[in-house]
Amino acid sequence: MSDENKIVENEKEENKVVETKVEEKKEAKKSEKEINLAQLDSVKSEDLKVVVSLLQDLKKDQELERKHARNQMILATITSILSLGIVLVCVLILLPSILTTMGKVNTVLDETLGMVGQIQEIVENLDGVSNELNSMNLTAMVENVNKLVTEGQASMGEAMGKITAIDIDGLNKAIKDLGSVVAPLAKLFGGRR
Repeated sequence: MSDENKIVENEKEENKVVETKVEEKKEAKKSEKEINLAQLDSVKSEDLKVVVSLLQDLKKDQELERKHARNQMILATITSILSLGIVLVCVLILLPSILTTMGKVNTVLDETLGMVGQIQEIVENLDGVSNELNSMNLTAMVENVNKLVTEGQASMGEAMGKITAIDIDGLNKAIKDLGSVVAPLAKLFGGRR
């Protein structure tokens, strides 16, 4: 025989062994039930029959509890899967909104960073102006302004002295004399007075 045939034969033998074990277990359960019933029938005392009956009821209750526990496990699994599905749907619904909001936030951040650059330029300019003001000799500037004001006052005083030195009465008399001389000439040339 070839190796493949041997393997197939071994598998067939193993399957037969497994089938016989399964049948033996089934028969053992049947015989166990029959023995339990036979034992129950053989018990003559009513108290023992009640105890055995209660034990059988407990066994049935235990099997029912196992079924309920299995059902609860299945329901819990279904609930978990449904919850996960709902969360995924919510994420898929909210994801575009979140991405749009993040885009807007990035735009605002970019604008803010641009403003920060402008503010830095302004601060640097203010620092330059402040440094220039600090480097200026304000005392000398104030002295120069005082000197200009003093010179201006002196010039104004001289001008006022010259204006007051003018003989206004003599000037008025000269204007009247000029008017009397010019009036006949104006009449001569047809002008008015």
